[in-house]
Amino acid sequence: DDDDSILNEDLDLTTLFPMKKIKAQLQRDEGVGRISTKAIEFIGACSAIFVNDLAKEAAKVGKQQRDSEKSTSSPIQKEKETKKTRGRKRKLEDAADEDNSSKKYNKSQA
Repeated sequence: DDDDSILNEDLDLTTLFPMKKIKAQLQRDEGVGRISTKAIEFIGACSAIFVNDLAKEAAKVGKQQRDSEKSTSSPIQKEKETKKTRGRKRKLEDAADEDNSSKKYNKSQA
């Protein structure tokens, strides 16, 4: 699966999310005092794992939906396709009839 190649790469989970922003967000809460660097790295790594898993699952679901849409058409879609096919067939038959009629006309004129 070439589509999944980006999602399968090994990620440096400690640098995926900016530590300064994580720390700033945590410090907005009045109940949070001092925060260790390891705790911030751990939160960043967990967030990265979550986003990575979410992206992989979303890609998998999207691929399944695309594949199922390709393999099965709704009854309404099938009916539309049948009508299109019938219309094209009629046009071809009409064109063939016109061609045959003009040939017969030309033969009778000669």
